[in-house]
Amino acid sequence: YALDNRLTLGGDVAMVLSRYDRGIDTDDWTTTAYLDYELTAKIKLGLGTTLGHVDVADFEPGQNYEQFYARSSYQIRDKISLTGQVGAELRQYDTGASTTNPSYGVGITYRPFDSTTLQLQGRRRTVASISQSFADYNDTDVALILRQRLLHKVFLGLKASYEHDDYFLVSTGGSTGLTYNYYTIRPSVEWDWNKYLTFIAYYEYQENDSSTPINGFYDNSTG
Repeated sequence: YALDNRLTLGGDVAMVLSRYDRGIDTDDWTTTAYLDYELTAKIKLGLGTTLGHVDVADFEPGQNYEQFYARSSYQIRDKISLTGQVGAELRQYDTGASTTNPSYGVGITYRPFDSTTLQLQGRRRTVASISQSFADYNDTDVALILRQRLLHKVFLGLKASYEHDDYFLVSTGGSTGLTYNYYTIRPSVEWDWNKYLTFIAYYEYQENDSSTPINGFYDNSTG
């Protein structure tokens, strides 16, 4: 909602239901609000907050969290843009424990041609674990994404990413000593049939280098 020529107020409500054959189901409810100010034609600054609640299956403790952050976007040149977000998250557990963690997200987009987009993205966030009981983890990841239009509605894609997960106990907030390191390569083909429907075919290779060798794996998948 535009409050004036430079000031914009916005927000959204979201619900993410995650179900797994071999994992811990979660329901994540969030409400987000933000205020953006257009400093110049190329620079926007803003403040935002997200309030959330996570229901965790298998009688695990529920979680409430609050995120507070500053964000910005900068159109450096016609072909290069930069976005950034930095803040903190406060999370409370039904066990009585609580944690405070930094969070951030950054991205740079380069469009050398109308048909080519190259993105570099990084972020840090806290996530409820789907594999470890009574645990959450801090996820730090970086991804390089290439999207190339081949025909009018056909695109080739390639994503390479690295993710580091550091697990901690929801009962105390202390570390479990468990860490995961994921390496992923994902080439894909997309067909935009119309503005409502897109078909995607992909191959994905993923490897996990864990602090406990029994949890390490590599996997090939298609879809």
